[in-house]
Amino acid sequence: MKYLVIVLFVGVALAAPSENKRDSYQNVVNPCRSNANNRVYYPHPRDQTKFLQCDVFGRMFVIQCPAGEIYNQATTTCIRQQTTTSQTTNTGVQNPCTTANVNSGKIYFSVATDSHQFIECDLNGNANILTCPSQLLWDENRLSCVYQFQTGVMVTTPNPNGGLGGIANPCRGSATSHQFFSHPDATKFIQCDIAGDAFVLSCPSGLVWNQFATTCVSPYNMVAGR
Repeated sequence: MKYLVIVLFVGVALAAPSENKRDSYQNVVNPCRSNANNRVYYPHPRDQTKFLQCDVFGRMFVIQCPAGEIYNQATTTCIRQQTTTSQTTNTGVQNPCTTANVNSGKIYFSVATDSHQFIECDLNGNANILTCPSQLLWDENRLSCVYQFQTGVMVTTPNPNGGLGGIANPCRGSATSHQFFSHPDATKFIQCDIAGDAFVLSCPSGLVWNQFATTCVSPYNMVAGR
């Protein structure tokens, strides 16, 4: 009888799922059900090669990045793993990559001393400093690198309405409450000011405009229907 109890105990112990062997497609808390900010994309809490996508019904989809790429919430894209990073050491700033934050999917934080940089936590709790693409600043509210005017600093240009390519100025139409519009050139977009003038701006190199997300994203996102 004693041996039978031991065998049963071992069998139960081996049957219990471990944290490291959890199915990364199934054992994930759905952030889309309490999505007050209507965010579309979230990082996967345990697997950097995947990300979470929400639909309008609050359903969550786990998406696999292409081979050799990891998800970057700052650009809401999958990027090559050799992205340049620097681990935060001796910065005098407390490491925000606590176990509680990482397990809840909170892996991006601002850098108080540089608005062009942000902190990304890896699954081991290490904090890495990344730099936003040229012309972009980190926005802690959106957890993304955004254009300066999207963080409250207006980017000016001496050529309002220039480069519209003969298309009508969308800033003076019925949808005047909208600030950003797509441009016939996918690498550009149109920004409206309060006077109804249109400013044509270019996305950073390698990115294209996504009207749904109102930001510049990787062309991979457009191909994938994101």
